[in-house]
Amino acid sequence: MVFLPFAGYAVWASVILAFFAGKILPVAYSFILFSILQILLAIIAVDLDDEDFHLVMFAPFFVAGYKHLVDLFIIKAFFDVLLGRRMEWTRARRKGINMFN
Repeated sequence: MVFLPFAGYAVWASVILAFFAGKILPVAYSFILFSILQILLAIIAVDLDDEDFHLVMFAPFFVAGYKHLVDLFIIKAFFDVLLGRRMEWTRARRKGINMFN
């Protein structure tokens, strides 16, 4: 749980370095391969749950986008625990008219 988020950002750094080195074609092939795999997994999941197949079009965002956002949250939580910051559950406060009183 701790190593993978850091490794994900190391991959992004190597992608940027490959881009500036002019080796973008292998990176593009890898992105396409992993996007296809993620789409196939999404098709299986959508079919098993009898959901709308339009959801499959969001699958490539897991390869570049969503996963990295989740990794950022995991890294932040790791440093919160490591530094001993006070953590607590938060609550939503309701505003407006209370219809039940």
